[in-house]
Amino acid sequence: MICGRYLSDYIVYFVLVVLCVCVFVFFKQKTAYDMLRSLVGSEMCIRDRLTALQIIYSNPYPTRFLTYDAIKELAEAIERPPYYLTTDKLWAAYEKLEKSKVKGAGPHKLLTDIVSLLKFELGESKILEPFSYTVDKRFEEWISNKKRQGITFTEEQIEWLRMIKDHIATSISITKDDLEQTPFHNKGGLFKANKIFDGNIDNVIKDLQEALVSK
Repeated sequence: MICGRYLSDYIVYFVLVVLCVCVFVFFKQKTAYDMLRSLVGSEMCIRDRLTALQIIYSNPYPTRFLTYDAIKELAEAIERPPYYLTTDKLWAAYEKLEKSKVKGAGPHKLLTDIVSLLKFELGESKILEPFSYTVDKRFEEWISNKKRQGITFTEEQIEWLRMIKDHIATSISITKDDLEQTPFHNKGGLFKANKIFDGNIDNVIKDLQEALVSK
């Protein structure tokens, strides 16, 4: 849960981003981020006051995880008056601003796409693409790295790994409790997952989540 002060900062931040993008589109004088800094104060001020940025910059690399609840709270807040903002609107603004750097045109219905917007605006990502695209690419890289390490997976393990990957793409994280929910429950749930991975499901989840989300 984001406290009231941090939630307000989130909202102000995104409102300013949209305003900056719109000004750039019409006047083409500065980048959205340059304008944002002039309005708010400084990059360090933004980093110090926003919960999401504190997570990204202040924590050790393996633990840089935003929570789904935080993202959901932010999304609901910016949709209310007087902001009326959505991920779709933010994405469309960036498409007009830097079309060559934006991938995945069209509706963006996943709350986790807010993570992509945030990291792109802060220079964490050079390309703005749906969060699910990023997760898919990192998953394939993770599988390839395991193969180079001499680690291979059975077809059944790959099926479970892909289900875990898809859950992370839509929820940004996963726990053992999630393995008792659909679609995992239909495949045998936590008990089956632990059996398939030789009692090592905890490490599998931790390793995969770090690979898909932490970068």
